[in-house]
Amino acid sequence: MARLDLISTDFDGTLVDHESANPFPPQLGEALHRFQKAGGRWVINTGRSLWHAVEGIEIFLGHATPDYVIANEREIYRWEPSSESWLDVLPWNEVCARDHQRLFTDFKAHMEKIAQWLQQNTEAQAIREAGVLHGIIADNEPEMDGIVAYLASVESHCPDLSHQRNMVYLRFCHRRYSKGTALTHLAELLRVDAAHIMAAGDHQNDLSMLNGQPARRVACPSNAIPEVKALVKQADGIVARARCGSGVLEALGQWQPELVNDLLA
Repeated sequence: MARLDLISTDFDGTLVDHESANPFPPQLGEALHRFQKAGGRWVINTGRSLWHAVEGIEIFLGHATPDYVIANEREIYRWEPSSESWLDVLPWNEVCARDHQRLFTDFKAHMEKIAQWLQQNTEAQAIREAGVLHGIIADNEPEMDGIVAYLASVESHCPDLSHQRNMVYLRFCHRRYSKGTALTHLAELLRVDAAHIMAAGDHQNDLSMLNGQPARRVACPSNAIPEVKALVKQADGIVARARCGSGVLEALGQWQPELVNDLLA
């Protein structure tokens, strides 16, 4: 089996178990350190903003530091040890910001119609930036299911408009950007083929990197939602028996046993 050169992991619910007294297994941290020491690269691919991702890394991961962070499901940042700072990956981040600025400018009136529908039909909270609807927080997941169904009927009028969902949270975005497309771009920059990439996630906004295209080896922990488990199985991936980080370690052990075997003893 081809060796792994790049590992892409979601953060909340995939690396970190917020329901556990030990949210991040140190064995996984050691396995990822060995992977990086051997020349592999690790990217945390998350819906968190960069500052929120860095905060989470510092709080939960101890000495485990990824080489890259994909933030907001689209922006790519590289860790620079010499300056101990996160640097924009350009021109990707500049083009990404420009595309989103144009999207929300061009479709401002359309976004306002969506906001009015939300106000009239739901208890959801509209998240605005510069007065324009950018996101939604639903009252509960069934309500968000209904919102997503509504959006499917109206987004066809705006070919570039899409969204990323995670439980009751939803962020509007340009259709060109997702965890999957950002991972594909990073792989191109690093000249890593999809056959040498592993991706792991647990929720709706992870689907774009778990379909077998950006990464040939895909996995999810046992706490993943049914939709994710079904897609991972369809892509001949691994649905782990363990939760969160322990599930990622379980999958990594099947594909790179030399990194993990002694840690599972």
